[in-house]
Amino acid sequence: MPPRRRVPAGNNDNISAMDRMAQAIERMTEFMLAQQAQNQNQRQPRVDFAKAIANRQPPYYAGEKDPVILEEWIRTFDKLLNAVNCPIDQRVPSAVYYLTKAADNWWATVGPDLLQDPDFGWEKFKVELRGQFYTERIKGIKCEEFLRLKQKGATIQEYHDQYVELMRFAQEIVPDEASKARRFVRGLDWNVRSAIAPFMCSTLKEAYDRASDHYQVYLDQQEVYGRNK
Repeated sequence: MPPRRRVPAGNNDNISAMDRMAQAIERMTEFMLAQQAQNQNQRQPRVDFAKAIANRQPPYYAGEKDPVILEEWIRTFDKLLNAVNCPIDQRVPSAVYYLTKAADNWWATVGPDLLQDPDFGWEKFKVELRGQFYTERIKGIKCEEFLRLKQKGATIQEYHDQYVELMRFAQEIVPDEASKARRFVRGLDWNVRSAIAPFMCSTLKEAYDRASDHYQVYLDQQEVYGRNK
């Protein structure tokens, strides 16, 4: 049997040195990647959403029984939370800070239980808020106001503003654009109503635009009549 070939001791040292070099390179790569990620985080500062909202000076809601006030508060926060790109999970905590008096007491009572639901968020919060302060009795009162609304000598703009404000409390009565337009025309003063009724407006905007045009013609005629009188 031929004698075994001996491996020089230096080869083991060379292999160990190569392993150590590879490990060093690997550690250096990990360090550089971590440093790069840290630098990126530093270049993208965290947004203070509470401060961003406070800078817009949003209104407070105290639990008033007037649903117009509640709807204005909700609509303001709908737009505000979107404007500052507030994350979904921070919307309720950001908004409830602006509840006071009866509304704040309500949230302090029911809030902890509602937040136990993992699906509870901004949309469900609005449902709960309306359910507490926007009672069926109040809704009925506002609906009656809508049904009785007439122009009665007001400008077209004033009548339209009142109409839109009350219309949200009577969605069952005017569920589509055609019905909104018909009821709007029905409440106009006769001099304007008689002029635009034949057009059969299909949307509220169309009815408003036509009424505005004819109302301006009416005002111009009245001015000319007054000068010639």
